Amino acid sequence: MPKYGDLSDCKKWYFGIPGRPQNTHRLVYQENLDGSVEILEVVSIEERSDGYAYLLAANRLDRLPEETQPFFEKVHQEKIAKRSARRKPRDPKTGKS
Repeated sequence: MPKYGDLSDCKKWYFGIPGRPQNTHRLVYQENLDGSVEILEVVSIEERSDGYAYLLAANRLDRLPEETQPFFEKVHQEKIAKRSARRKPRDPKTGKS
């Protein structure tokens, strides 16, 4: 899709989290061949909502179209805020969650 930038050299794998609907996440990766050894480079693993896995992959590969950047920033900040809200505060004495 044009809004994600050119990810034609990337592959994806769909998977779900146990106890949740199937195919909730995407793993986006690049496959590089070096002789007979196959090397995989994982670019992103994220929820499929809002196409975040693909947006993150395109951003990390510096391929995100300029016009998509504001949408990516919005979704990215929402993901960060959501994850921060789920975190348990650290105990100041032990430093553990």
